[in-house]
Amino acid sequence: LIYYYKDESFELFNINEDIGELNNIASDYPEQTKDLAIKLGNYLESVKAQRPSYKETNQLVPFPHELFN
Repeated sequence: LIYYYKDESFELFNINEDIGELNNIASDYPEQTKDLAIKLGNYLESVKAQRPSYKETNQLVPFPHELFN
């Protein structure tokens, strides 16, 4: 799973079938995307990962799992 802070989007690839990461399947597998986003977000929080902030509001961009709350 790849999470882009800039537009809060996800990319998910089946590496066994798509080694070049050309076919984003995140929208085809919303439950897997959500599960992985929750795991990634929890990990990033646990290690106190830095996050960018929005220039307009100066608020921090959400962690991936926060988009599903």
